Amino acid sequence: MKNPTFNSIIGQHTAKVILKNAISSNKIAPVYLFWSNIDGIGKAKTAFAFTAALVEDENITNHPDVLVIKPSYPPEGKTFHTPASIRIEEVRTIIKFTSTTAVAAKRKVVILHEAETLQEKSSNALLKTLEESSNCVFILISSHPDKISATITSRSFVVPFTRLTPDEVAKVLDSLPEYKQVSQEIIALVNGSPGVAIKHIKYLQSIPSIVNRLQTPPRSITTAISLSNEISSLEFPTQLWLIEYLQYLWQEKRAKLHLSKQKLLQQVQTRAVWDTALIP
Repeated sequence: MKNPTFNSIIGQHTAKVILKNAISSNKIAPVYLFWSNIDGIGKAKTAFAFTAALVEDENITNHPDVLVIKPSYPPEGKTFHTPASIRIEEVRTIIKFTSTTAVAAKRKVVILHEAETLQEKSSNALLKTLEESSNCVFILISSHPDKISATITSRSFVVPFTRLTPDEVAKVLDSLPEYKQVSQEIIALVNGSPGVAIKHIKYLQSIPSIVNRLQTPPRSITTAISLSNEISSLEFPTQLWLIEYLQYLWQEKRAKLHLSKQKLLQQVQTRAVWDTALIP
């Protein structure tokens, strides 16, 4: 079995040692749980590197013995009340995939993103598959492991992932041409997560005019109402991100903005929420 290439993964020393030892000793657990309490710190990237070692092929895209599952929306589509989840349809795909032998590798690998979104029916069906599959390695990825069924967690070899240091976050972003020279403000805001930093940068770049005018709270009712009108026309995820960003930017108004965020999540009319948040 080839040694995994983890050179491109910054930080996560403990996780890399655990996985390298598993490879070198050829003691591979049937189920792994890659967990942390924050998104965007390298769990998925590490899972792909580990998978490449398990199937002995650096190119795992469209590999016949690798299945990647992500949460999906129900057939009726995305709504506020129907978040993406691992539905029974995805688990049936896993069952079908694991029912046959590996084609090009010694074993099959299933990577399951956001395992905490498993619906109850899906979780029960997956548990049975975990117990019965003998030639497949499952890698469950989660930033909310407390929401995963205890019976699944108890059958998993837990691999912990930690927040990166500010220097490590900067190093990750420096390796990505489009995110080089990110501000220290963003690095401080993301609390050790390059993935969250990228999310912030994308949002900042999508509404630069609004962000530039919100570096300090509006001083006049006219300005506040004008901004409220613009912001309330944005997509809901952008509005939610913006109010979280302002909580960091406007320290003196954090409590007020926290209440505004709760109102947004409760689907209160967005224009009314922003009027209340912005009018001095």
